[in-house]
Amino acid sequence: MAPDTGEPRPRRRDPRATYEAILDAALRNMAEHGPEVLSVSEVAHRAGVNRTTAYQHFRTRERLVAAVIDRLSNEFHRVLEPGMPLGERIDRMLELYARRPEIARLWLFYMLSGAELREDPVWQRFLESMRALASSDEAHPANDPETFASILFGATLVWSLLAERDAAGGGAGARQAMARFGSELKRVLTLRVSGENQ
Repeated sequence: MAPDTGEPRPRRRDPRATYEAILDAALRNMAEHGPEVLSVSEVAHRAGVNRTTAYQHFRTRERLVAAVIDRLSNEFHRVLEPGMPLGERIDRMLELYARRPEIARLWLFYMLSGAELREDPVWQRFLESMRALASSDEAHPANDPETFASILFGATLVWSLLAERDAAGGGAGARQAMARFGSELKRVLTLRVSGENQ
């Protein structure tokens, strides 16, 4: 056993906590600047770990970006559980955006980067929920689920960013703005549109 010299020993980090800190820093960085400019070195600095440690967890920038997207997918999978009532699903999704506005910014960057949404598991789950809604008695028979999902997804992302900006500027608050949006969204989604009113 080595003698105690009285000098501080380097503290050991929990590998899982380090991994999560790196992912958190990467998500914030990507939400601010987009995935194209992400660097493992910058993320390591932001996470408070050295570059070597960051590269031990993520050998390439592409692996780090993929891990962030995978984390987002897992968060949305928890929110968009199959069989959950539509109103509850909307509330949970909007709560996630209000609590984590960086997710909305990152989704917009991701979509603008030319990513193929058709292959994304989050988009697939969202689209399936719109198809289920379109086949329900609540929807108009001529409803186009993919187009409607695109409109709804884009509007939700933009509204959540506007709500965040309003809250930062001393406005009513992101949660209150998201609650207003949620109420209107539920009203629109459950409207039956008659063929004569199109």
